Amino acid sequence: MDIEDNGRDPRDRSFNSVKCLCKCLRLARFLPFVLISTLFVWGLYVYLYFIIYSYYEELWIQILLVTFFLPIYFLSLISYVKCVFTHHRPISSEYSLPESMQIDMMTEDERNQNLESLIQSRNLPIFTRAFNGCVRFCPKCHVLKPDRAHHCSTCGKCICKMDHHCHWISNCVAFDNYKFFLLFLFYTSILCLYVVASSATLFIKFWKDESYPGKFQVFFLVLFCFIFSFSIMILLSYHAYLVCKNVTTLESYQTPKFKHYEYDCYRFNLGCKRNLISVFGDKQSYWFFPIYNSLGDGHCYQLPLIPGSYDKSNSLTVCDGSYSCPYPPSLLYPSDNI
Repeated sequence: MDIEDNGRDPRDRSFNSVKCLCKCLRLARFLPFVLISTLFVWGLYVYLYFIIYSYYEELWIQILLVTFFLPIYFLSLISYVKCVFTHHRPISSEYSLPESMQIDMMTEDERNQNLESLIQSRNLPIFTRAFNGCVRFCPKCHVLKPDRAHHCSTCGKCICKMDHHCHWISNCVAFDNYKFFLLFLFYTSILCLYVVASSATLFIKFWKDESYPGKFQVFFLVLFCFIFSFSIMILLSYHAYLVCKNVTTLESYQTPKFKHYEYDCYRFNLGCKRNLISVFGDKQSYWFFPIYNSLGDGHCYQLPLIPGSYDKSNSLTVCDGSYSCPYPPSLLYPSDNI
């Protein structure tokens, strides 16, 4: 073994370099958060000082604009922060594979038979299958994958009802923060349009008054909000469609396969009203606030007995078997006033 003159093993230095690189990469994941947080602070400063305070002279107009601006601003900011810092719940221990089960040593048929038996013995509500028809499991987390769960290579773990991994929030958009993500898109689009609408007349003043304070900062803020609002609204429209159909982004690209119904992208669709309730909760007064009240535990999902039928008379199954699924009866048969 070759040892350097200083007595250190070169492999130790290589290992430390890799370890340092991994730490740097983990820190780099939060750069988008730092960037967007900076934009939030800078935008607040420019709008309040250079637009509200410096441009509008009447006090009542200033109060009126700020009264509408600040609630939207903070709702957008809080929704974003909750998107970033929400910790996704781990996969339940009931889905863990027994340590005695040597998955890697089995053939595909043997593995699938053992996993099917495990699902039946534990009464687990797993109805989706892999594209080859076998039970879905994660060899890295050593768990059975609940319906709609996927392994995120960036987060390094299985995520319940994973929609996609978003680098702008340095987190997965999934079961635990999907409501916050939708609210962030909603309030950010309104915020950007509000800034553009309340600042439109400033562009005329730009070309007449070269000494206007903060001229370029206001220009870039309005331009950024104008462009950003369209991109956000397109993304919001797409996710509004997905949530009304109870489909995730991953499911829209890769249609899930079911044990008894083959491929069906809309198998979880309970109808628009019930789909919205499952994400935003059964208390409508909380829908537009970044308060977590989504229904369920992220592991089991309601399925119409008859795919595509959402009538009240159609019986719905709540996770076949005796597995405890935390959906209240109000979602099965919601009252008319919800």
